[in-house]
Amino acid sequence: MKIVRDFGVALLLVLVALPGSGCGHAAKRADLVFLNAAEPETLDPALVTGQPEIRVVTALFEGLLAYGTTQDKPLPGMAEKWDVSGDKRVYTFHIRHDARWSNGDPLTARDFADSWQRALAPETASDYASQLYFIKNGKSYNDGALKDFSQVGVRVIDDYTLQVTLEDPTPFFLELCSFSTLYPVHMATVKKYGDDWIKPAHIVSNGPTPSLHGV
Repeated sequence: MKIVRDFGVALLLVLVALPGSGCGHAAKRADLVFLNAAEPETLDPALVTGQPEIRVVTALFEGLLAYGTTQDKPLPGMAEKWDVSGDKRVYTFHIRHDARWSNGDPLTARDFADSWQRALAPETASDYASQLYFIKNGKSYNDGALKDFSQVGVRVIDDYTLQVTLEDPTPFFLELCSFSTLYPVHMATVKKYGDDWIKPAHIVSNGPTPSLHGV
């Protein structure tokens, strides 16, 4: 699907560029156009804080879960299903085997674990890192008191299974899994381009999933 967004000052072509017009032929219109009112400061899920940025990031990325059109409850996103332990502290997410990044790479549980580690890392300076404090030892890792991420309650069982252990039962944790700070990022691209990874020429994204959410 071709998506064009007018950010008020500039027209940002992020997902796919419109096909160029031929001799005397007008360019084909995009399937979806919306006004975002302001220029986004960043498209990095770990760093976005304002509504203009979050709107765009939500169109580019998807978490384990996603909001439906009514936003009354989260729906399957990158995770097709999940299990919750009897004490409501351990969540096991089963990631879709057909989940892909926009460059064709498979999306795995490791992508989520590494992205959450990045969001919690003190040097990332994520304003919303506290959204991951509900995870066991998440706050200690973000504070710098804990250096070993393996002690944080995020465990990769296999390529398509992610297990998350919380500090305490958190009824809204599934909703948090659809929040932008918990979106995965393509770490190879982040490492290769640094702060420039979000530029249109470099960005690799993963969502959303039209067939699941009716968009």
